[in-house]
Amino acid sequence: MRIVFGHLPDRIGGYRVTLWSLAIEAIGQAELWAAPYEIVALGGRLSPALAARWSFRC
Repeated sequence: MRIVFGHLPDRIGGYRVTLWSLAIEAIGQAELWAAPYEIVALGGRLSPALAARWSFRC
């Protein structure tokens, strides 16, 4: 994720990147909590993982 999105804190600011990362993580956690099937839970787990990797660049 850093290769693709590593420039974002420099371009739009670390605060904005962190807020977007938090929003993506919250959506993923809600999806994980409400998942009716295992594959939906996997998708809900993947999005917070990607958001966390994205925010550690700040």
